[in-house]
Amino acid sequence: MILIAVVFLAAAGLIFLKGKTGSDYIFVEAKKGTLFQEVSVSGQLKPSQSLDLGFEVSGKVSRIFKQVGDEAFAGQRIIELDSSQLLNQLAQAEANLEAENSRLEELKKGTRIEELEAARNNVLGLEKSLTEAKTNLKAIENKAVADLDNAYSSALTSLQKSVSSSKTSLFTLTDIQYSHYYSDNDLADAKARAILSLLGANGAGRWTNSAINSLSGGAFGQVQKAISDQSQDNIDLALSKTEEALQTVKDALNAAPITDLISTEKTNLSTEKSNILAEISTIASKKQAILVQKTTNDYNEALASSSVTTAGNALKTALDQLKLKEAGATLEQISIQEAIVKASKAALENIKTQVAKTVILSPISGVITKRDVDLGESVVANTPIVSLMSASGFSAEGGPAPGWEIETRVAEVDIAKIKIGDSAKVTLDAYGSDLVFGAKVVKIDPAETMIEGLPTYKVSLEFIEKDDRLRSGMTADIDILTAEKQDVILVPQRAVISTNGDKLVRVLEKGNQVKEVKVKTGLRGSNGEIEIVEGLSEGDKVITSMPGK
Repeated sequence: MILIAVVFLAAAGLIFLKGKTGSDYIFVEAKKGTLFQEVSVSGQLKPSQSLDLGFEVSGKVSRIFKQVGDEAFAGQRIIELDSSQLLNQLAQAEANLEAENSRLEELKKGTRIEELEAARNNVLGLEKSLTEAKTNLKAIENKAVADLDNAYSSALTSLQKSVSSSKTSLFTLTDIQYSHYYSDNDLADAKARAILSLLGANGAGRWTNSAINSLSGGAFGQVQKAISDQSQDNIDLALSKTEEALQTVKDALNAAPITDLISTEKTNLSTEKSNILAEISTIASKKQAILVQKTTNDYNEALASSSVTTAGNALKTALDQLKLKEAGATLEQISIQEAIVKASKAALENIKTQVAKTVILSPISGVITKRDVDLGESVVANTPIVSLMSASGFSAEGGPAPGWEIETRVAEVDIAKIKIGDSAKVTLDAYGSDLVFGAKVVKIDPAETMIEGLPTYKVSLEFIEKDDRLRSGMTADIDILTAEKQDVILVPQRAVISTNGDKLVRVLEKGNQVKEVKVKTGLRGSNGEIEIVEGLSEGDKVITSMPGK
């Protein structure tokens, strides 16, 4: 609800004197003072700016410059994507532009004999370089195939041993089960899960070793398939299934109680547990070795392929230059080359633009409030990954930075009293009414918003001073100073009565005589006081209550 704020009196404060005459008139003395008019509202703190930032391109995070809670000045780097490929393209584009410019200059100058000879020798050298690069690429491709085949072959050998060892572990477990724990349901359930994963049979929790030995499904069956058809897909699937089966066998071994076992059985069970753990480690290492080999192959082949491309481009450029030198240049050729140079410049600028898109720069000075990616993670283009909240203070260049603001709604009846620049006193529920912050009105929305059927207007205020205690979302009570008058005659509003369109006050004169005085009023104060512009003088006794009223 909108209220008229508290009136503060001038000097030591205006004290309205109450007196009682024999006729029971209650009056106050009209005195001069300072009158304040305020609008009181509630609102919430929010940053004056809050931004969600993302990349315009997809990629992998390579560097993080700011953590959550860090301050960032406008223009500072926050996160950077891996731009190594773009930088290679940039270097190539720069080299290409330089070559095209050189070709243009040569066209304009014409060709000397020694230049022709040098151009021919350059072509021969680059042809040799291209041949060597292609040979190297072929060798790297062949080596990549052989190395990966070796990694898969080694993994297949380990797989055969792992499933065989797992079967042996199940035989040992079954012997212990039949000797001591046949009725143990937990052990039977764990064994059933292991047999299902390793050998593909359901409900085999109390099967004998001979029955188990006859099984050939599950991970065991996939390994046999991979032995028969040694494709990489078959071996990859066998690795995955075997790794899962080994874990279930380990769980089954761990489910066997040891309280009733004799020494030999305990030793056998412990040995099988160790064997299974070793197999789990081996299969994991084989999977990792295959992954590392694939990554290494991709890198080496990409590097060698890039060398072939670079050598091919260099040879093409040299051949084009040689043709130009041998043929000489026409005006049309020079014009075409000038267009090529212009296109090369545009291509270079485009790559520079793409490189710039791999960096998120802080558009404002503020504080990092959220970061949804870590180093090495991939991000998708146009997905917000960083949130930035403006903070009061100063930018890196020394200028003012945006700060906190309070957003509130003012009813239609009071909005006309408020104007841009009005000062305000703010208290926050979080800190109590004793702590007062200074603020000022910075924005008043021209359009209304209907709330519960009543028109209201959004008003924004900014804090005058930076304060680290301010937090987003805090509830604020605001007293906006809308008007102030000093050295004016003040009386209680209840003393003013309206009759036939006139405003009157009753003045108590000598001899307890009551006189009605027509007055002209001005500003209404916050604690029920009102300014008397005409009709009263300081010290007049203004009646606030008549006998029996």
